[in-house]
Amino acid sequence: AFSLYAKGDAAGALEVMSTLREDQLKEPPLAAYYGIFLAASGEKKKAREYLEFGRQTQLLPEERILLDRAEAASK
Repeated sequence: AFSLYAKGDAAGALEVMSTLREDQLKEPPLAAYYGIFLAASGEKKKAREYLEFGRQTQLLPEERILLDRAEAASK
């Protein structure tokens, strides 16, 4: 999913993530990425929910930057 997102295909990334169950998507590490992809796709309200879950995990500095940017875009 991240590879698609990195290539500018946020919709494709969401399609890949949609194969996961809802409880899996709410696991903080996955939720962070799902929220990033949602924000990139313009689904701001839904993105905020998952980005909040994502804040509950330890992220690499590069991941934290992506999460911060997605939060700013989802406001």
